[in-house]
Amino acid sequence: MTDYTREQLEGMLVLDRYALDDIAERHAGEFHQVAQQTALAVSRRDEAKQLLDEAKAKADPQVRKDLTVAGEKITEATVLANVNLTEGVKDANNNYLDLKREAALWEALMRAWEQRSFMISRLTEQYQSGYFSLKVGEPARREAEDKRYNEALDRVGAARRARRLEREQPPQG
Repeated sequence: MTDYTREQLEGMLVLDRYALDDIAERHAGEFHQVAQQTALAVSRRDEAKQLLDEAKAKADPQVRKDLTVAGEKITEATVLANVNLTEGVKDANNNYLDLKREAALWEALMRAWEQRSFMISRLTEQYQSGYFSLKVGEPARREAEDKRYNEALDRVGAARRARRLEREQPPQG
């Protein structure tokens, strides 16, 4: 199975109702990849959160020591502010925020693919009930029917414009 990027998987959300058989055959494997990548992204995010907490715990005693040596009043708010300003904590926090955003994007994609599953099911039901007059896999026929339909619309529009022009012209004679 092909490994897709998140952007490619986002592009695959659009369904072609005339290719349901192909889409349905591939859907389970593609959905599995989305689910797997989502789980990995969440795992990376959680690991980054753990590393952030560890960086804060490691920086806390040093910050308290530095504040004591400097003779500053030690409050939890002051300690927390100084802990968050240490390089190790800032780096860990930036990494955590990046991975949190990445996990959120994968989770949103996962929800969209769940909706895609539902839509495949609904479109398949509609096809089976004869809702679509065309057979799956006949895009050329669909294009020809679309062209005829658009040409008919153009003819109707032209006739309406001609009638409107006739009504708007003053009577001659």
